[in-house]
Amino acid sequence: MTKHFFFFLLSILSIALLNSNEARCQGLSRGPFAAYINEEYNNEYCEAEDLNGELTYIVDLWYQEMEINLFEGDYVLNYIRPKRYVDLSLRNWGRDYEYLDTNNIALIAGHGGYGCDSNNVYYAYHKLDRTRPDYPTNCTIWPSVDMELGNLSDDVGGIEILHVLSCNMMTVDNGIIHNTWQPVFRGIHQVNGFHGVVAVTGTLRNGLHRIAIYGLDNAVGERWVDELYEENANNGMDNCPITYVGGNTTAGATYRLQHETYSNRNTFSDLIQPWMYVYYYIEGCDPENGSEL
Repeated sequence: MTKHFFFFLLSILSIALLNSNEARCQGLSRGPFAAYINEEYNNEYCEAEDLNGELTYIVDLWYQEMEINLFEGDYVLNYIRPKRYVDLSLRNWGRDYEYLDTNNIALIAGHGGYGCDSNNVYYAYHKLDRTRPDYPTNCTIWPSVDMELGNLSDDVGGIEILHVLSCNMMTVDNGIIHNTWQPVFRGIHQVNGFHGVVAVTGTLRNGLHRIAIYGLDNAVGERWVDELYEENANNGMDNCPITYVGGNTTAGATYRLQHETYSNRNTFSDLIQPWMYVYYYIEGCDPENGSEL
């Protein structure tokens, strides 16, 4: 028993001495992940304020740390086509099974907003710099009708944890968070984003970096909120991170929130259309363009 235990420790030590490329060559990858960032909006139908490196400033440390932690990355900056996010079962031009939904963990970033339909129901959207094939003057992705993510979607998906670094995409007001994200859950475990506007700050960058470090062994959903909350982030308004988790019961969803890490995500079952959703936030957080939580 002692010799076996010693060999185990020795094996861990030998892995630690490898660089990330050598480790991956030896089959030690923890799985695929991606960062899709849209900072430029030059298309005539997709006008929005260019972000001029603000998002890459935030995401780079997270991405580099994830690679150090032996995840296999896919980094795409600008010129992101809607098909990367859209499910084939919902739009015949959707190809998320070749892009976003091939990853276990992903981060998407860019401009976000919300609007309402003819029934006055509100939904969030994500804005890109390329137009939709079905609406050649429109550059928005509406998760509620364009996205299905996870192993149980109609294609061969596999995403379990999605980070959304965009304003307004997980706003609680008017039921936006529920209307937008519940239809997306087809095996995905959790989505992490922001209620209201999110300001680019050093705290945001450093907090995201710490999530990559500590998320291996600590609950990612809780870390997202605890690390990225910032009081007075911009002109007296707060950054209000929020985590949205699905489960078959309140207790089950809460357990996922409190225990799912980057490392153990595969030990949690993939649920299609969970019966219960919980979200985690900081009480009293007051962002721009959102009510106080």
